[in-house]
Amino acid sequence: MIKLLALPYGLREIMNYYGDPLSPTFAEENLSIFQLPFELLLSWSGETLRKVYCHKKVGEAFIDALYEIKEIAGESYLKKYCLNQFGGCYNNRRKINSNELSTHAWGIAFDMCPALGPYGEPGRLPWWYVEAFNKRGFVNLWQIDGMHFQACAGY
Repeated sequence: MIKLLALPYGLREIMNYYGDPLSPTFAEENLSIFQLPFELLLSWSGETLRKVYCHKKVGEAFIDALYEIKEIAGESYLKKYCLNQFGGCYNNRRKINSNELSTHAWGIAFDMCPALGPYGEPGRLPWWYVEAFNKRGFVNLWQIDGMHFQACAGY
């Protein structure tokens, strides 16, 4: 199992560990492309994804969680129940209704199956799906943003 090497707490630790996403060289220095173990569908367009662009310090743990999910359920089950939907990762933006940077700005947050836990609602993802990410150190904001898994806490 591949786990996160650290779980920064709060903005200061996040900036120290992952870098400053407002720096003009942030993406070049910190983001990488990772091959997915199964196809994900973009939730807003249905476009098929075979790779994801995220922070290099979290990509392997994310991919490893997806391998476990695939092993537990199988690709046909994931497709049948729309558990292969992806709402995105890297997006240099601010939090909704806030001036604070979103954890997506660092490429350390993943929105999985948005229809099963949209922002403002508790998550309805299967327990084994959530557990695959939690075991690797990701934090799920299931009570207020059920789709959202992030590689930090306290922010």
